[in-house]
Amino acid sequence: MRRPAELRAATEVIQVRGTRLTEANEVFDIGSDRETSSMVVRRIKDPTKKHAAYDRVKRNPKLGDLVGELVSGDVRFDAAQLNFKPVQGGAPID
Repeated sequence: MRRPAELRAATEVIQVRGTRLTEANEVFDIGSDRETSSMVVRRIKDPTKKHAAYDRVKRNPKLGDLVGELVSGDVRFDAAQLNFKPVQGGAPID
């Protein structure tokens, strides 16, 4: 499976777990959708610890090399999060 498709599938797997929540927890930030008034996942905290696909990307040395070239220096991985915002708009994500 190509990496972008693998990461989209991994994101869906993680996100489905958050759709049953009514309030935020250590993994998910939850918010209300303006259109439907239903609760939606606004953020997945540290997806590298929630799915192996994200962990593999984090550990790929090519990623660090590419980012290092972009910023002209050494880099280290600190943390990750995925933020979601509906197409129709939504509240700011702090």
